[in-house]
Amino acid sequence: IQRVYTQRERQACQCANGELSYESLAGRFAAKEAVSKALGVGIGPVAWQEIEILSAASGEPMLQLHGAALTAAQQQGLLTWSISITGPPLPRVVSDAAVWSTAVVCVPLSAGPPQVQPGGGCR
Repeated sequence: IQRVYTQRERQACQCANGELSYESLAGRFAAKEAVSKALGVGIGPVAWQEIEILSAASGEPMLQLHGAALTAAQQQGLLTWSISITGPPLPRVVSDAAVWSTAVVCVPLSAGPPQVQPGGGCR
């Protein structure tokens, strides 16, 4: 948990009883992975904690980049990010097998049209 999530992320994922919300952690994990892929580097060149997923006062996911992640984004002109995180509907019965989440990250390119990458993806 400490290798992947910043202290602020862990605090944001704490329930009233002090335990961590697995649903919140899963959502942030999915968003971090999506951001690393949008950067075109994946996890490795960028550390997990250099991609920080916080929440705005409205509850909307908010991205903070640090270190190599910030450098990669600036070099590519990736300045505006939108993140959507979803998970199973509530209320539900909680079990380890039921914890899942998915995230979508949209980042418009600041200059030029999308370029088709090998494998058919756009960037």
